[in-house]
Amino acid sequence: MGPRPHAFLLGLLLLLGPGTTQAHSFSGENTLEEQLWPELQSLKNIPFVCNPKKSGPNVPSESVHSLRPSDIKFVAAIGNVETLPDPGTAGAEKQPWVRRRPQQACMGVVTVLSDIIKHFNPSVLRPVCTPGRKVIPHIGAEDLWIQAKELVRSMKKNQELDFQNDWKLINVFFSNANQCHLCPSTQQVAIHRHVTGSMNKLTRMLDYLLQEVPRAFVNLVDLSPRHQGTQLSLTAEPCKCSGDTSKLSRVVTQWSYQESWDSLLASSRYNQQESFSVVFQPFFYEAALSPHSMEPTGQKDEPLRADEGWPMKCPSQENPYLFTYKNSNYLPRSHEKLEVRDGTEIRCPAMDPSDKIPTSVHRLKPADIKVIAALGDSLTAGNGAGAKPADVLDVLTQYRGLSWSVGGDGNVSSVTTLANILREFNPSLTGFSVGTGKQDSPGAFLNQAVAGARAVDLPDQARRLVGLMKNDTKINFQEDWKVITLFIGGNDLCDFCNDPAHYSPQNFTDNIGKALDILHAEVPRAFVNLVKVLQIVNLRELYYEKKVYCPRLILRNLCPCVLKYEDNSTELASLVELNKKYQERTHQLVEGGRYDTREDFTVVVQPFFEKVDLPKTPEGLPDSSFFAPDCFHFSKKSHAHSGSALWNNMLEPVGQKARWHDFESKINITCPNKDSPFLSTYKNSVQGHGSQLLCGDTTPSASPPTSVHALRPADIRVVAALGDSLTAGNGIGSKPDDLPDVTTQYRGLSYSSGGDGSLETVTTLPNILRKFNRYLTGYALGTGDANDTNAFLNQAVPGAKAEELTSQVQTLVQRMKDDHRVNFHEDWKVITVLIGGSDLCDYCTDSRLLISDSANDELVTAGGQRENKSLGLEPRGAFTSPPDNHTCVCARVHSLPHDPEVSGCTSMSQVVSSSPSVLCNCVLTPRENSPELARLEAITRAYQVPRALVNLVDFMSPSVMRQVFLGNPDKCPVQQASVLCNCVLTPRENSPELARLEAITRAYQSSMLELVESGRYDTREDFSVVLQPFFHNTRLPILEDGRLDMSFFAPDCIHPSQKFHSQLSRALWANMLEPLGRKTDTLDLTADIPLSCPTQNEPFLRTLRNSNYTYPTKPAIENWGSDFLCMQWTPSNSVPTSVHELRPGDIKVVAALGDSLTTAVGARPGNSSDQLVSWRGLSWSAGGDGVLETHTTLPNILKKFNPQILGFSTGTQEETAGLNVAVEGASARDMPAQARDLVARMKNSPEINLEKDWKLITLFIGSNDLCHYCENPEAHSAREYVRHIQQALDILYEPGGVAYQQRDFSGSSFLNVETLRESPKQLETEKGGLRNIKERDWAIMAVFTQFHPAPYLVILWTNHRSHKLGKEQPCGMGNGRPVHTETQASGANSSTFSLNKSNCTCFRRFQENSPEMQELKKVNWNFQVDLHPFSSCPSWSQRGGADLTFFSEDCFHFSERGHAEMAIALWNNMLEPVGHKTTSNNFTYSRTKLKCPSPESPYLHTLRNSQLLKNQAEEGPNVLPWAVPVAAGGGLAVGVGVVMAWRARRSHQKENPPISLDTVRL
Repeated sequence: MGPRPHAFLLGLLLLLGPGTTQAHSFSGENTLEEQLWPELQSLKNIPFVCNPKKSGPNVPSESVHSLRPSDIKFVAAIGNVETLPDPGTAGAEKQPWVRRRPQQACMGVVTVLSDIIKHFNPSVLRPVCTPGRKVIPHIGAEDLWIQAKELVRSMKKNQELDFQNDWKLINVFFSNANQCHLCPSTQQVAIHRHVTGSMNKLTRMLDYLLQEVPRAFVNLVDLSPRHQGTQLSLTAEPCKCSGDTSKLSRVVTQWSYQESWDSLLASSRYNQQESFSVVFQPFFYEAALSPHSMEPTGQKDEPLRADEGWPMKCPSQENPYLFTYKNSNYLPRSHEKLEVRDGTEIRCPAMDPSDKIPTSVHRLKPADIKVIAALGDSLTAGNGAGAKPADVLDVLTQYRGLSWSVGGDGNVSSVTTLANILREFNPSLTGFSVGTGKQDSPGAFLNQAVAGARAVDLPDQARRLVGLMKNDTKINFQEDWKVITLFIGGNDLCDFCNDPAHYSPQNFTDNIGKALDILHAEVPRAFVNLVKVLQIVNLRELYYEKKVYCPRLILRNLCPCVLKYEDNSTELASLVELNKKYQERTHQLVEGGRYDTREDFTVVVQPFFEKVDLPKTPEGLPDSSFFAPDCFHFSKKSHAHSGSALWNNMLEPVGQKARWHDFESKINITCPNKDSPFLSTYKNSVQGHGSQLLCGDTTPSASPPTSVHALRPADIRVVAALGDSLTAGNGIGSKPDDLPDVTTQYRGLSYSSGGDGSLETVTTLPNILRKFNRYLTGYALGTGDANDTNAFLNQAVPGAKAEELTSQVQTLVQRMKDDHRVNFHEDWKVITVLIGGSDLCDYCTDSRLLISDSANDELVTAGGQRENKSLGLEPRGAFTSPPDNHTCVCARVHSLPHDPEVSGCTSMSQVVSSSPSVLCNCVLTPRENSPELARLEAITRAYQVPRALVNLVDFMSPSVMRQVFLGNPDKCPVQQASVLCNCVLTPRENSPELARLEAITRAYQSSMLELVESGRYDTREDFSVVLQPFFHNTRLPILEDGRLDMSFFAPDCIHPSQKFHSQLSRALWANMLEPLGRKTDTLDLTADIPLSCPTQNEPFLRTLRNSNYTYPTKPAIENWGSDFLCMQWTPSNSVPTSVHELRPGDIKVVAALGDSLTTAVGARPGNSSDQLVSWRGLSWSAGGDGVLETHTTLPNILKKFNPQILGFSTGTQEETAGLNVAVEGASARDMPAQARDLVARMKNSPEINLEKDWKLITLFIGSNDLCHYCENPEAHSAREYVRHIQQALDILYEPGGVAYQQRDFSGSSFLNVETLRESPKQLETEKGGLRNIKERDWAIMAVFTQFHPAPYLVILWTNHRSHKLGKEQPCGMGNGRPVHTETQASGANSSTFSLNKSNCTCFRRFQENSPEMQELKKVNWNFQVDLHPFSSCPSWSQRGGADLTFFSEDCFHFSERGHAEMAIALWNNMLEPVGHKTTSNNFTYSRTKLKCPSPESPYLHTLRNSQLLKNQAEEGPNVLPWAVPVAAGGGLAVGVGVVMAWRARRSHQKENPPISLDTVRL
């Protein structure tokens, strides 16, 4: 259907400039509308969206080339407009617009246009439509001249119009009586001749207007209908077009017609003056007219987005004017042809044919080919291939002699095509096309492609081709070998949205199959190339790039389904998916062997178009020189590249064919391999599991590179690998039914480090690299474990978890240092790491792996916790080249400390003696010659691997393992599932356990990604870690009957077979050459993964830097909540009488004592300049705001087990504090008062049963005691500190007894059961302080619980050891916001905390290494003697300093994130058995860090239920029924809050002096 009359108005007369496009948009106000078409009334209420105020100044323009809508005073028209119904519309005779009188139709047009102008210029006059004198269908030139004279006369007589000074908008409607000029067969010369003739007929009228009318803008509107009819017509006589009537022909012809008008008018006298201009406005476009009238002339084809509907162009600040040829900078398109050499040379050593004509297609040499042919569409027909750059009409010419797959013009030195390449091998080749013409022209010969063809047309083409070959005397049909290339699909994709069912992938491949079936059945001795359809969505980039000239009208008509949808639309996503399915189905059509049933016939898929990128100019713009003038078809340049790419694909083995061609590179012609000189087929491609690498340039760098970012494959001298059984090679070579042999480690076949055989027989990364450097070393051979000599640098250990990676690193480094084949400091190394599968297999039974980040914790034991660890291979330069951040070398955190004061040290002892204050506890505490110190020194050596590129490979998804293992019970040892991989294989489908497994897997993978994206491995020139994501998703191989192809797996159905390892190797190699941001993240086990080659422009192994890639910004974390993934949360069947059988669901009451860290001062940013608010509802130990999913606190965790729990605090007000009795500024001496307050609150609560309810009480105190220790050492001694805590515990004892635990901030320590019998009076020994208070606590507990059996669990936390805070952003001091001080030391709580000058004088007063500071640290140490800290180091930012997101604005208190981490650490320790408690914490954010009780261990752990108090357990419930449960905790340390913050302030002082140091009282 064509446009309705109202569409005509919208499309033709929206004359405003090309500013922001808006939806249809005008309302009529002129009363003339009432006399016009009824449909105009429907337009009246559409809002006008342009802003008239932006139209410009009130002073009218002096030039027509700067004319604004507001300058128009008068609108008029001449010529007659007649409207007709759509012939195909039912009931057309009833339509209101049928046979409207021309005068009425014309008046309707100018009325609407005048109403639009009125929005910009309210004084616009009533419009005029001058009637013609002839009442005949056609408006001739004579009548137009008469109407022009009448119009001029009426304007001069109009008293409201200043004829000389007012600007007029005059529309001249005309049409051609004969429409043959729009026939597609019309040549450019004929079109130009016709336009010139039409112009001559209009000259008299235009000359008159030019002479008589000042200040006029004339629209010359062509109402010529399309050759197939339209609903807008002047009843011109149609022309019956003959010849090509395809859509391509129609739209190109129409475009050329418009171009001829524009070119003629732009150079005419009508556009040479400042007060007069004539602009051509065509109106013959397809159904969707667009508001081209006032778009820039020569650009009236701008893209219309799908959501713009009928758009209206509004003036913009950049383009406020009505467009003329002059202000559009219109220039006629040059038709000069650029001479471009697209030829090449072939210099192959072996170009002879076979000694005798081969009988098998699998032994076919290029020189054996006698006949060449092709089927397809316009890309094979060669449309526009030889067209001049701007000669759009010449796109209709089919340059078959230049066609990439079959063209034979010239020779290969001038025209690169497959035919010309083959003619170099066999000059007698026949079948190629020459010159121009359609498929039935003599020069087309066996190029039977048809422009506009779709897959459904291929069978007919195949029949014609067979007939031609049979009947041609130059062809021996039975004996001659033939190459036939089939390429189709572009037109199917372009039209799929019009009929999705018709263009379905199934129909697409069925039609291709029909054509291939014809060839297979009738053509002997044939090698058929089936070329995959290209990625057509790339066309959008060219279409929407306005800096590149393209006839977008043509593009939009040729390929609407690709171009008319929005970028993120579901329709576009459907197109992309359809494109992919076309490609996949094409491959599947052939790979099943359907066309390999005869020795003399085969079909091979050639995939070089599969992932082609749009070629770019040096400026980064789409390079239109690769396209014909219509920007859709190929230019000669693209045909040359496509021909060479097809040739190269034909020589590449099946399975290793290139799926991407670099159109920007120089054309490269590959020569047949001497060892395998045949065209590659499915049967003659490398047998077994080998591959071919056909790279032209395998040379190393001119000199050994010093940067990892300039590393070529040939520069690699050493290859190594770390990991588990997958890397160790378990079961790779095992026979299908030999399950016991899976224990054999086939290291020589391992994908990342195996060196058995050669690349032609065994595909591994080392065998690939040996093609570049035959001196490569480090690879493994044969079988054996990691200790065997032949394992060499493959140090993977079967069953290894991430925590064991450190040991592998140490062994690897030592081997590299000790082996004479490795120049440790000079050789470049590639080290591949794959770990994590074993962690997942055991995560549900190993408490250390329950936290999702645990595996990553251990993975980075080869360096640390994503932000503050390193990968273990990172070159630390010992201490001579210190790292940039301050970290610890602890039991699991393996980085080296650094301080500017020790940068010259070369040994551990030298560092310690130089500046012991900067080293972590774990570095200082090991004794000389102790195992701890030996391990530390071994780890130190592991940080010295120079010149290394590390591949970090993702592990296989457990869902894949489950699908393979559980989906094949007849072949897989399902009875051993719990032994092989319990946590992955045993959960039921849709079970909570499986959901948790999936969540843990995602967390593992995201942790690995964050580890690499932290940026810490991109700080040195000779070291980099690159995440190779190909294993992230896996597509399993499916047989024709729908079953999995188990040949890819070892007999245990878990480990990969050699077939699988071969694909792993190819995918890893491909990833190494792919730039970051474009790496393949899917492993398709049956896909043809070619062994790509480095290119001349991109010769290096890709890293972050040489990929010019920036890691994506991490999305903002909305809250610090946690996900609850536990399945066991029910309480005990009855209220337990023993604390050793206490489940989380049994806890009824929570309470807390402490200081401002427990009241949560500053947990959220404040809005006051002098106060920080206490957010008790967010407190780690007592807060109950929200739910766990948004706020992680201990009460919110317990709510999941018991929603009726009591005592938690909410909000910030005292009234909602609950049983959080902590007081800001409190110290140990205030604990008795808080204890009394707590007891009173519990007694007075009607909801709490003091005797029966289980209570969890957390006491956390000590920072303020340290802050003031130096003022009065005796009053703040450890002894006094303990005495005050004892008094508080005595008070808690009085109402009902207490079982409590002495706790360090970050760990727990328990005395032997014998200490329970010690005298409670003993408070001190020569050790002083904590050792004996622990004995005292236990003794008190024994007495209390015997006589007052009220159920309590008291967690007593003491201050943590201090550590250094790295430099980071400024804290809340000296910036208009002072830090806080004590306001109420005891007795009362406040919801806000006043800020004042510091009272933490002991940390403000002394220098870092002063004796006083050392004494203070000693006191801090004595507060914790014999306690095991949970974590000795805080989290570190990417810049190497402490991560201050854990702290409030004052850098002393904890933020909401800090409170969340404390709660997580405390909870997790409560669930860990004594003796197995986590001693370090991973501070990186994750929502899945909370551990869960298990059916085997449902209780909160105590000494006894951890089986450390066996004697007590045997004594029964009457003895110590309320003994201490173990509730180990951890998280951020008070030392982080005091000493570390103090150091952060000192660092900030050094950076920004002078600033007064404000310190804090917590």
